[in-house]
Amino acid sequence: MLARTLFSLAIIAAGVVVAGRASPVQAATVWSAGPNDITFSKLGSDSPTTHQDHITNNVALTRGATQGLYNIVSEASFTHGVSPADTTWAFSGLNSNPTFTYGQGAAEFGALTFAPWETSLGGATLLDTNILAGPGVLHLVTDDIYIDIDFTTWGTGHTSADVTYVRAVAAVPEPASLGLAFLAAPLLLCRKCRRI
Repeated sequence: MLARTLFSLAIIAAGVVVAGRASPVQAATVWSAGPNDITFSKLGSDSPTTHQDHITNNVALTRGATQGLYNIVSEASFTHGVSPADTTWAFSGLNSNPTFTYGQGAAEFGALTFAPWETSLGGATLLDTNILAGPGVLHLVTDDIYIDIDFTTWGTGHTSADVTYVRAVAAVPEPASLGLAFLAAPLLLCRKCRRI
C-alpha cells in the first residue's frame, strides 16, 4: 500500500514537472543580485569578438572602440536608438522610474518603465553622465529575463570605450526542488521492476 501511494505521488510530481515545462505561457525569470554576481570589464582597445559578456544564446553584450553597447549575437556594431538588440533597460531615477539600489530593481520589474538602452539613460547627450549615476535592470526580451546590473566604469564613447559593470546571474536551483525529481525516478524504476 505504501509503495502504491508513493508511486502515485511520483506520477503526480512527474506530471507537474512535465506540465510546467510544456506550458506555453511562462512567467518572467528574475536574476537578482547576490553573492555569485559577475563583473564584466572591457577596455576600448580589446576586441569585441573576444571580449564579450555572453549572457544567453540570444544576448552577448560588448562594446567597440567607440560608441555604446551592442548585442554581438545579432549586431555587427552599435546603432543609436536600437542597440543592444533584443534588450530593454530601466535605470534608477531615470525615464520616470523610481529610485532603487542595486539588487532591488529586477525583482520589481513590473513597476519599472523599460526602453532601449540609450533612451533609458536620457538619450545620447546624457548617457555618459547618467550611466554611472545609479543601477539598472536589463531585460532580455526573447529570453524574458530581468537582470540587476550596475555600471562602475564608462569611458566616453568618443575618446575611450572602456566599460565595467557588475550583474546578477541565474539562481542556482534549490536542493529541495531537485529532490522531488530524484524521488520520482527510483519509484518509476521500481514499478517497472515489479512487472518483470
